[in-house]
Amino acid sequence: MNPEAHAQTEILTQRWLELDDTIRRSNELVRDIRSERNQVGDQLVKLLQTQGYNKPSLRLGGETISLTENRRRAPLTLELVGTAMLQAGVEARKMQEVIEWLERQREDNASTSVALYRRKSRRVRRTRRAPRPCGTESNG
Repeated sequence: MNPEAHAQTEILTQRWLELDDTIRRSNELVRDIRSERNQVGDQLVKLLQTQGYNKPSLRLGGETISLTENRRRAPLTLELVGTAMLQAGVEARKMQEVIEWLERQREDNASTSVALYRRKSRRVRRTRRAPRPCGTESNG
């Protein structure tokens, strides 16, 4: 790598690390806030349910909170498809052909992306371990 490209790489890497640190700190703050909000929300929903409140929203002052019930379905897996075909009476050979076709389609439609991930240095990983009691030795 030529010196100019090397210098630019160092600048961009340092900036990326700074931004990554900012994101990590922000995520830690948001995680705590989100957790508390979810706990308060659970308490609110339980209170409303015990009081027989069944309207689709709750209005307090100028704010409106929508009350929605979410339900997620389990993912459609090849195992589930195979079981359904067996129950529908599809012969084993035909079922295997369908499963193989589905697997090929998934591989053909796979996408690849390149991303940057931060690896902790060995020095940082060592310093974050729980302290060992005095007089003990490390096995590693």
